Amino acid sequence: MNEGKHELRLVVMGDLSHSPKTSPELDEAVDDLNRLHPDIIMVTGDLDDTRQGFDAVSKTLRAFDGIVLPAMGNHDLDLEGCETDEANIKLFVDSFGLENHYYAYEHSGLRFITLSAERHRSLPRQPHEVFLSGEQLDWFRRTLEAYPTTPTIVQCHAPVFGTHIPVLPTVHVRSTNAYINHNHHPERILELIGRYPQIILWFSGHSHLGQGYPNSICSHHGVYFVHAGVHGSRATRDGRRHSRVVEIETDHILIRTFDHAGRAIVPLYDYVLDESPIGLMSCWQASTRASFLSGELKGFHLGNDGLSLKPMPTSHYLAYLDAPASPGIHAICPTESKIFVATEGGYVWEYDRTSGLPLGAIYLDKSPTNILATDTHVWIGGGDGYLRRIAIDRPERFLRKNSTDVHDGEIPIKGIIRSMRLIDGDRLLVGADRRLYEVNCQTAELRPKAIFKENIHALMSDRERLYVLTANGALEVFSISDLQLQQTLQIPPQLRKSDFPFGVDFIHVAERACFLVSKLHRTILQCNLHNMKIVDQFRIPGKIRTALFHDREIYLLTESGRLTCLDVKGMTIKMQRDLEMEAASTMAIDSEFIYVATSNPNSPRQEVQIIERHANMIGKLVYCARSVENICPELELDMELTEGNFFHTDLRAKADEKWVKVTDEELLSREFEIRLTLGRGQAEALPYISRMKLTGKG
Repeated sequence: MNEGKHELRLVVMGDLSHSPKTSPELDEAVDDLNRLHPDIIMVTGDLDDTRQGFDAVSKTLRAFDGIVLPAMGNHDLDLEGCETDEANIKLFVDSFGLENHYYAYEHSGLRFITLSAERHRSLPRQPHEVFLSGEQLDWFRRTLEAYPTTPTIVQCHAPVFGTHIPVLPTVHVRSTNAYINHNHHPERILELIGRYPQIILWFSGHSHLGQGYPNSICSHHGVYFVHAGVHGSRATRDGRRHSRVVEIETDHILIRTFDHAGRAIVPLYDYVLDESPIGLMSCWQASTRASFLSGELKGFHLGNDGLSLKPMPTSHYLAYLDAPASPGIHAICPTESKIFVATEGGYVWEYDRTSGLPLGAIYLDKSPTNILATDTHVWIGGGDGYLRRIAIDRPERFLRKNSTDVHDGEIPIKGIIRSMRLIDGDRLLVGADRRLYEVNCQTAELRPKAIFKENIHALMSDRERLYVLTANGALEVFSISDLQLQQTLQIPPQLRKSDFPFGVDFIHVAERACFLVSKLHRTILQCNLHNMKIVDQFRIPGKIRTALFHDREIYLLTESGRLTCLDVKGMTIKMQRDLEMEAASTMAIDSEFIYVATSNPNSPRQEVQIIERHANMIGKLVYCARSVENICPELELDMELTEGNFFHTDLRAKADEKWVKVTDEELLSREFEIRLTLGRGQAEALPYISRMKLTGKG
């Protein structure tokens, strides 16, 4: 064990989840950590959920030589025999000799703030939410405002929404208690934090995971958010038993991991902050990351090495929890403010578009086969013979642990829902096995419209016609206005000779032509809609995983992870990109972005990448301020470089109300507002970064 000298040593323990059976493990953990001579011991909550437990934990923690600062977690408010939250809180306060359940403590020029969960029985929709009242948040603000120049370290049981600290979708996100104030505008916590630069470290537990995952330590608003593990075998969800050991020196901070199974520090997970506590209070990254989280850098990712304009992953959740649904179904549905993702576990997750984080699950049953969203509702087609309608703004829409009543209505439909199509914003056409239905989106009224000889494979439409592709290779053409059959066409013979589904996996109708994609043949066929004769074809180098059609473009994703965009006019390649992700499985598209989901159970994370359609990414353009690398790190941008299409950069700083070109000398010892414009030619400017503040240093 490292017992060397230090300015201040801080130990942070996550969920204790103490019980009589685990008392020996807690005794051992305290004994091991005490040998490190910590000055401060922070405990992030979930201490014990029995009336006697607080006293037992308090007695054990008093064996520490340093100052113990405990917080209340969601399970600490579930004590047996307490009829009110207030009585529960009083037991906690009395057991640990505190004046209140949230409080501040000063030591060695630092301020330590503890925030605690405080509502359980009085939260009817979600009793286990880590809820901070307005009164507690007002105290938090006043405390920060009173000590603006004191470096501050904060702890709270659950992580802050927007920070990408690891959470458990099928446990905490589904129960909507993954973040602080999960059901009460959780984004406001990070907005509050951004106003107070004296906050340098923020610790949380709650997920019961080890400390070696990506984003276990991450920075936003200049604050380093740090996940703390658990010490006991009863509490761990991944077999890892970790606590944090933080060594605060005059010129740096070292964040370490103590492994309770090995009873030693694991150097592999060491994380060094090359700044003093005072230095961290004026970090330029604070405002840069604030711009990202506010949506000004929508669609891009901010990495540890600076601003990296690459596709932004919308989730970082663990592979053994859930994976995106299989290709070939409508598994991703973006809207203006949300992204809905269907996964193999039978969930439909609702993601916040700005932060890219999951807010909750709105569906759990047999694997959903299709999802569509309007301005007011999400429609989910399943394999159990039901079409479900869920209001986007309904507070009860999320699926809790012990509740399935989240739907506005369940519409019984005979057969598996195989395809859905939204017409004019208020008509939903549903293909279920051999039947075609029309649903009024406002009233949810269901009307049968047609029955076919074989199962429906896909629905497509243009302004005047609906095209229904069935499993025997027939393409039935209906008028959109009254759904009357107008024509029956047949798929080209060479595709109908193939195995199910008759060689056609994806279909699109545009420009009075029909485009057919065959995985088996690795081919796209363009056919005349009048007689289905082949007009043109394009062979894909590689096995096709999935395909998407949008306006006059076809997007193809191969099993190797290559994304190809074809112009339907002439079947020519407009763009190709090798995605930096494993086992990409399914896609969605809107007017601005392409959404690509992974499905790889062997990967340490699953994610959905958001790729901007009009800045597709070959080659590199790099800017680096040579003498101020610690202030303005390398900006790296992948962009499309095509013939006759050049790019320019314009880096300017606003000082004394004037925008001026930036030079190395001007970035010293002053605060600037930076604007970087990257445009396609002089006439068509495409702004990517706008007005990010940074502070220069000599």
